[in-house]
Formats: sequence, structure tokens, C-alpha cells
Amino acid sequence: MLFAVLTLYGLAAVVARIAWIGYALRIAGACYLVYLGISLWRSTRAADGPEARAAQQGGDLWHGLRVGFLTGLTNPKAMAFFLSLFAVALPPGLDGTGQAVLLACGFGIELGWYSLVAFALSTRRLREGYARMRKVIDRALGSVLVMLGLRLGAQH
Repeated sequence: MLFAVLTLYGLAAVVARIAWIGYALRIAGACYLVYLGISLWRSTRAADGPEARAAQQGGDLWHGLRVGFLTGLTNPKAMAFFLSLFAVALPPGLDGTGQAVLLACGFGIELGWYSLVAFALSTRRLREGYARMRKVIDRALGSVLVMLGLRLGAQH
């Protein structure tokens, strides 16, 4: 949510003043999506390594929240994601109410998604099922990200 707010209010003003930045961000976002997709494909080779086994082990709730928050806060991918998404998806001249609704929806989606993943992967049965299907899931998601990146980059 922090990155979304910063991006929304700071980037919108810059893009409104300097049009080529929007184009550059769209291309950068497209390249980033392709990169993420390829990275997911490549990560399937290491799906059975020590990191995968360590990720399957449980842990303390507060430790998990703290690690998750700090990981998100220091993750340049999160900032790049919001920069690319908001730069290309926001209609020009969106008023304050629209921006607030957009942020609230984004927050709800993020909260819902991460809660769903946390609860789903906290059960042993689903963790084991995901571990068995990880390669297929990651490759499918990687393919979708590459296609979205190519589509975004091809827009005029």
C-alpha cells in the first residue's frame, strides 16, 4: 500500500508533465513482466532445492509477519511493479475520489491475496499439493507474464 500511494501521487504528477516518461515506464514495465515470466520458468529448475524445503517448514506468526513486511518494504520489485502498473493503467486526470477508490481496491486485493496464500499454504495438505504442482503453476504463470509483457510493449 505504501508503494502504491507513493507511486500514485508522485508518479502521476511527473507523467502528466513529461509524456515520454509514461512511454518509457510502459516499456520498462513490459520488460519487467517478461523478465518475471522468464525468471519463473528458470526457477522451476531449483524447485526441489534446499530453499523449497525450508519454505515448507512452519514458523512463528509474528516472525512471519515481520519478515514479510520487511521483505515487501525492501523489495525493489514491488516498487517497480507499482511504477509500471500505475504508470500505464491510470487514466489521465483521475480525481481524488477515483484515486482513493483505486487505492482501497488495490489494498483489498493485496490483503485478500496474501491472506489467501498464507492460509492456504499453512495447511500441510495444500503445501504438499503446491510443491507437487509448483513447476506447472510457475511455468503457466511465467507464460502469462511473458505474454502480458509482450502485449504491453506492443501497444502504441
